[in-house]
Amino acid sequence: MLKYYRHSGGAVIGADYIESENLVATTSNNNSINLWDSNNYIFRERIPTSEIQLTVKWCEPSKRLFTGGCDSVIHAYDVSELKEIGVREGWNPMKKDKVGHEGPILDLLPIHDQGVLVSCGIDAQICLWNLKNLEGKHTLLGHQLGVYSLEWYADSNILLSAGLDHDIYIWNPYVDHKIFLLRGHNHSLVGVKHLKGTHQIISADISGMFRVWDVRTFTTIQVFNSPLSEINCFALTYPPKRIVAGGRRLAFYDYDEPTGKK
Repeated sequence: MLKYYRHSGGAVIGADYIESENLVATTSNNNSINLWDSNNYIFRERIPTSEIQLTVKWCEPSKRLFTGGCDSVIHAYDVSELKEIGVREGWNPMKKDKVGHEGPILDLLPIHDQGVLVSCGIDAQICLWNLKNLEGKHTLLGHQLGVYSLEWYADSNILLSAGLDHDIYIWNPYVDHKIFLLRGHNHSLVGVKHLKGTHQIISADISGMFRVWDVRTFTTIQVFNSPLSEINCFALTYPPKRIVAGGRRLAFYDYDEPTGKK
């Protein structure tokens, strides 16, 4: 049964699951982070923010919640203490490290094994930060338009990014420039994600076209179109291996495992 829960804190913009705390964190347009019990979705706590936070990501190993928003600032929170424990302002020519965004931050990606937090934004920049203290490391340049989505493929230690450009950018996070492009979409991308348990990544654009890629060869292995006329986002589940596409409705696609039978 599908249930709806009232949310008095404005329109939900971003959400992430805080596994160890059994909470769901959401950001909204009323300048707050809201924490919900993941078992019954009862509202638990609210953390006020100075600006609207467009993205929220939990890093389980470091027990930190990160947000980024309209003011180009990255925040780190201790959820158990309900307090901010770190902040990193946007680009400033007077800063020593010269790393920072010049516009809204649209996605964050904590990579604990690498000790970095990756951010991207409407300014087409991808910035890498020290995960512990948010000190700037360096910036990845190559996108011409805003970047909406980041993904990490741990098996090959590569970073993937997608956005208003029609291509998926492949990066070595220690090299300032892209190492490869995946081309095939004709519209702006809404995201790129690794399908856990496989060597495949999946991308989707606003027209509803999905492409499945083999990350070992960087080749397309499947293309299909969603019945939705336009999609705004998608997510992957595991298990079961499933794509959930979101637009005016939800569409679900299950992964067919090879059987080896002829």
